[in-house]
Amino acid sequence: MRVLAASVTGAAHQRLGQDCQDAWASARTPAGLVLAVADGAGSRPRAAEGARTAVAAACAAASGDDPLPRAFASARHAVLSLAADPAPFACTLAVVVVGATEVAVGQIGDGIVAVEQGAVARSAAVAVRGEYANETVFLTSDDAMDRLVVERFPAAEVTGVALSTDGLRSVILDDPATGALYAPFFTDLWSYARLDTAASEGLHTFLSEVPDSTGDDKTLVVAVSQRHEQMNTGDAGHVVA
Repeated sequence: MRVLAASVTGAAHQRLGQDCQDAWASARTPAGLVLAVADGAGSRPRAAEGARTAVAAACAAASGDDPLPRAFASARHAVLSLAADPAPFACTLAVVVVGATEVAVGQIGDGIVAVEQGAVARSAAVAVRGEYANETVFLTSDDAMDRLVVERFPAAEVTGVALSTDGLRSVILDDPATGALYAPFFTDLWSYARLDTAASEGLHTFLSEVPDSTGDDKTLVVAVSQRHEQMNTGDAGHVVA
């Protein structure tokens, strides 16, 4: 399976001289292809480190018969272990595990995950929105594991997945309040990813040029099956900030 990914520092962080606080990772494990995206809390001084730690730990721990809970528990433990006070490392986390029989999607926070099922883009593991537009739960929150949202799909029905941080919310959602997807975006995204010429650099260019209404960092990770290929035959990936 082909995996493309890119992150771009948001305009607001650029003005403050800050680096990108998003992180993504992908890995091939005995459980299948694992994809993870984390969004460091912009107001926290070491959020980028928290995000990088979370995605790396999630991918490393996704194993066994039910890898998703293990991935989140390990990611949370890794971030909490960074310091006695983990608040500066706060981040959200979304993880997809593409296994032989199912595609499992999990999320803590306000990321966006879509699956291509029967050539239709479907939202997955949509977190319950808080009272306020910018309210979310972080991996470091006391109730984080209780707020984990999980959704599962038969692997035979899923031909593509996409993960994004909320910096693209106004572009890729039809209704940000409910998390309803803007389906044409994902249809075009998966079609692009299947082109022979598709590359992560193309995603980076898109993210750099897309209207930046929030000023937040933007990350996209996309994985697609290609002709006569099952979703669970993906390549190993890597981590980038």
